[in-house]
Amino acid sequence: MQRSPLVQAVLAFAAAVKDIRVEDALLLVDQKIICFALVRPGLSVYHGHEGVASLVTYLHAAYGNYQMEIEEITEVPGLEVTARTRIVPEPGYQQPPPPAVTKYTFRNGLIAAIESEPGTSAAGSR
Repeated sequence: MQRSPLVQAVLAFAAAVKDIRVEDALLLVDQKIICFALVRPGLSVYHGHEGVASLVTYLHAAYGNYQMEIEEITEVPGLEVTARTRIVPEPGYQQPPPPAVTKYTFRNGLIAAIESEPGTSAAGSR
């Protein structure tokens, strides 16, 4: 199945973050990105490239070599991609955050905003 460029960008971004390839992740996001994340209590908004780099660092400190399960991904053509995901931490790390529904909004072909809200997992809460 051929995936759209926006869906491919979201999947590439998720893979780069998971694999701690910060430079690759930053190539996919706008310099003025704003990210509303659910993964870090007390800090839910990340701004710009520095914020994305900080989020990558936190994810790995909290969840180790985690797995990101993308249960569903949809697109409003040319505008945004929505993904239903859950993080499966490496054993011995923090409990996972709740499943999330995350909307990726694009500007000039780059991810300009990431907004996560609690969602439900198709696999059920674990």
